Amino acid sequence: MNRPSHTKLIILAACLAVAGCYKEYSEDFAEEETIVRNAAIGQQLADDALDIVYQAEYLLKMHPGETGTCGTIVDDAINKILSINYDTGCVAAIGGLHRGKIIVAYSSTLGDTTADRLVTFDQYVVNLKKVEGTVSLHDFAILPDGAFVAVRTLTDFKVTFPNGTAVTFNGSHDRVWTSGRGDNLATNNRYTFRGSMQGVSSTGRSFTQDITKPFIADFYCASQGYFARTYGTVELSALGGYPDRKRTVDYGSDSTKYDNTVTVSTFRRTYGVTAD
Repeated sequence: MNRPSHTKLIILAACLAVAGCYKEYSEDFAEEETIVRNAAIGQQLADDALDIVYQAEYLLKMHPGETGTCGTIVDDAINKILSINYDTGCVAAIGGLHRGKIIVAYSSTLGDTTADRLVTFDQYVVNLKKVEGTVSLHDFAILPDGAFVAVRTLTDFKVTFPNGTAVTFNGSHDRVWTSGRGDNLATNNRYTFRGSMQGVSSTGRSFTQDITKPFIADFYCASQGYFARTYGTVELSALGGYPDRKRTVDYGSDSTKYDNTVTVSTFRRTYGVTAD
C-alpha cells in the first residue's frame, strides 16, 4: 500500500487549517459587515459636530442674543468656552434628533474661522447614537488655490449605535474647506477630507480606514435632511482576526446627488446601507 509522502501530508494539513480558518470566519460575516458600516457612518458625527459649532458661532456673531431654534447656545467669552445644550432633545438644522451637550473650547475670538477648537461631549446623543471623546481642529493654512485647510483630529472618538455595537477612532484627516467660508450662510459649507484613521470595534477588532478617493461632506445637503457625505470612497483594511481582503464604502460618485445611502462592498457582497 502506498503511503502519502511527508510533503503531501503537510499540504493536506495546511489545506485543512485554511478551511478551518475560513469556517470560523464564515460565522463572523455579520460582525465584519457591522464594523465596516459603523466605521463608514460613525465618523460623520465628528463632521456634524464641527459644523454645528460653526453654525452656533455664526448665529451669535450675526444675530447676537438669539439662541437658535434647537438647542441653547451659551458663550463664556472670558474662558472661551461655547456650549450648545440640546437638553432632552430637538431636531437640529442639519437634521436628526439631538440630545445632551456639545462643548467647544476656542483659542481666539468667537467666529474666527482660523481659531483652534477642541470639541467635547456631555451625554450627547444623535438619533439614538451616543457620541463621546474629542474632536479638534488645528493647523490652519491657505492652499495655493485659495482653499482653506485644517487638520481634524479624533481622540478616543467613540460612537455607540442603538444595537449596542460601537466604534472608536484615533487619528487625523486633512479637512479642506472648499466652499461656504465667509458667505454668511450657516448651512452652505462644503469640505473635502483626505488621509487615514485608526479604529477599534466594540468587539476589540482593530482596523485601518483609508480615504482612497477624497470624500466630500456637503452641509447644504445635510440641512435638507440627507447624509452630508455625498462623494468619495474609503477602504477598511487590517481588520484584526480576519484575512487581508478588500472592504470599501462608496459615498457616491455625484457630489450634487443627495440621499441617505452608502454602498458597502466586501469580498462577499455589495449592498446599500441607510445612514441616519
